[in-house]
Amino acid sequence: MADFRISGSRYDGAYCTVDTFRHLLSERQAIRHLQCVAKALRRNSVYVLGLHLLPEQGFSDEIVRWSGRRGKLTVKTSMRMVDLNRRARRETLKVDLKINKNGKRYNYQSVYSLRTYTLNQFYRCLKRTNAFRIKEVYDHSYDIDSPVDLTAASEDVVFLLQKK
Repeated sequence: MADFRISGSRYDGAYCTVDTFRHLLSERQAIRHLQCVAKALRRNSVYVLGLHLLPEQGFSDEIVRWSGRRGKLTVKTSMRMVDLNRRARRETLKVDLKINKNGKRYNYQSVYSLRTYTLNQFYRCLKRTNAFRIKEVYDHSYDIDSPVDLTAASEDVVFLLQKK
C-alpha cells in the first residue's frame, strides 16, 4: 500500500473505503501511500478514503455487528476494540467471523493492530503530503446529498479528497 506505481495513463479516481488506511502503522507509510495514490491520479481527480477517527476525548467502545444470509449461507461478524494506546497511536481490533453453510459451522478470529488518527492528526498527515485537499466529508451512509461537518468528536467518516 505504501510502495506502488501504475503503468500507462493516470486515473480519474481511487477509493479505499473500509478503513484499510489504518493498517499502515507509521506516519511515513501513510504519507507514502497518499503520495503513491496522488501519482496514480490526474490533477483534480478524487480519492475516496474511509477512516475511523479517534475522538479527541473518550472513544466509542461499541461492538460493531452485521450479518447476511443467502440461501443456506449465513455470515455473522463482530468487531471490537480490545486495546487502545493513544500515546503509541495503536488500536487493537478483534474481528470474529461466524459462517454457517449447509449446516456446517466455521469460526474465524483475527486480531489487527491499527494506527489511530484524531482529526487533527489526520489533517497534519494530509498536509505533509501536499497532494490533496478535502473536497467534502460524509459519514458511512455515503449520502452524497448529506455531507457532514467534522469536529474533534467525529469518528466514522469518508473523505472525498481532490488531488491538487
